Amino acid sequence: MNQSHEDALIEEIIGDAGKKAQRTQRRAEREARQAVEKAEKEADGIRTSVMQTAQQRAEKEKEIVLATIDLDARRIKIEAEEHLITEAFDAAETRMMNKQGYDYAGTLVRLVAAACHAIGGDSFCVSMSEDDRAQIDFDALGRGVARQIGGNVQLELDNAPSPIKGGAIVRSEDGRRAVDNSFDGRLTRMREDLRRQAAGILFGETET
Repeated sequence: MNQSHEDALIEEIIGDAGKKAQRTQRRAEREARQAVEKAEKEADGIRTSVMQTAQQRAEKEKEIVLATIDLDARRIKIEAEEHLITEAFDAAETRMMNKQGYDYAGTLVRLVAAACHAIGGDSFCVSMSEDDRAQIDFDALGRGVARQIGGNVQLELDNAPSPIKGGAIVRSEDGRRAVDNSFDGRLTRMREDLRRQAAGILFGETET
């Protein structure tokens, strides 16, 4: 082989080697770019996931804070309303117990008549407070109850005063049946209904 042929062969080998090197380099660059792109996508995914998780956590914490604030506000509102209702209720109860601003004698007639009607019969024993025993005309009370019921009624005053503040406790003649229409008894039974009525008057609340 002469020199020219050797040079040509060397150039061809070098050229092939160069081409292979270029292809290898391009492939390596392409794979590197793909790896970088994949890593960036994975990083973006991780970043997005972290941000979403953080945002969700922040939203949950915000909801918890708002819920706590709402509960505190509702509690304060309810406490304020209950305080006003209690004050109004206590004032009305005091006036009622003191028998001020209304026809107490007429109220007592209605309370005794309602108790007699609930028990049934025509003979009853009536227990009243010591003050009422001294101040109420018992015969007039009996006539008023008879008019309310629309029939003959026999009322007997209990031998001893009752430790009640107003109203009356009525028992059947044999003592087996009784209706507590004292102020204390009625207020205990009606307190929740009266509380709702007071709330409606004070705050415009309606029963649900």
